[in-house]
Amino acid sequence: MSTSTLPLFLAIVAGAGTTFGAVILLVLIPNPPPVNTLSASNAALFGRLQACSAGVMVALSLGLFFESLPVAGFPSSILCVFVGAALMAAIEWLLHSTSHSNEGCNNEIHEGELGLLEEHITEDLEKQNSFATPSAFEAFLMKMFGATSSGANTISMVRSSFVTYMGLALHNLPEGVSVALTTVSNLKLGISLCIAILLHNVLEGMIVALPLWYTSRSKSRVLFLTLLNGLMEPLGVIIAWCLGGAEIISKPGRIEKMLAGVSGIMATIAFGELLPSAIEWIEKGGIGNHGKPSMKDVYIRVFAWIVIGVIGGAAVMGSADFVLQHFAF
Repeated sequence: MSTSTLPLFLAIVAGAGTTFGAVILLVLIPNPPPVNTLSASNAALFGRLQACSAGVMVALSLGLFFESLPVAGFPSSILCVFVGAALMAAIEWLLHSTSHSNEGCNNEIHEGELGLLEEHITEDLEKQNSFATPSAFEAFLMKMFGATSSGANTISMVRSSFVTYMGLALHNLPEGVSVALTTVSNLKLGISLCIAILLHNVLEGMIVALPLWYTSRSKSRVLFLTLLNGLMEPLGVIIAWCLGGAEIISKPGRIEKMLAGVSGIMATIAFGELLPSAIEWIEKGGIGNHGKPSMKDVYIRVFAWIVIGVIGGAAVMGSADFVLQHFAF
């Protein structure tokens, strides 16, 4: 394999971790319930998974930020974090500004009687789901993601799918560049970095696939979309080469600054999309099937699952660091 195609190949391998993550999720959750019949217990489960995903994103974001510090420096890293966060926040704002969902129905759910049992909460969820009209852009997203139903629940998941999908796609671009440039200068280190990023991408693939799987309930669509997301890694290599190749991108601190920007993107996804989604769904699901929970109970449970996600993300990063330290020369 030539020196020009090997970096591209390793970027493809690293990006394949996204699809591996989707496969794992499909095995762990083989048959998600349809969104339009989502029961209270399933709503709470989805919320817990979203909170766990937020924790993973926080862990990965912190890892990328601290990785950028030694080379890029604190001021530049912080600036790039804010630039990445602003970019992702703008995408989220544009998406939510197109929303025409019926807010009155949401108020009906929040102002209902305390002490509703599981079946009553489920009825409210179904009623809420039937009272929403998607905007033109949301309708486009629903078609693209293969949504099997329409309504407030579906629209919420579609928005979460899109923001998470776009954020991690943007995040894959500089990762692919870093694999390629490292491979050019040090083949063994490039292979080690490829494996480390592949491990990261397995978790990220699960995060991307989760709302897609609940929304579309189509294995082929989930696998195809996560495959496209992972292909952003080799696309980053191609873009870098078109813009001037290693001479421009490999200047000291360039990759590290891009990774700091990615850190901001991931933090914004965690706190701007996944965390609110987790709170929303856990609140809808109730606590222990004993009716509408207090917000204090919701926050406690969300925080607990975020901590679990942070621990899981840290474990994966530790495994990746082990690979880099013990198998790189």
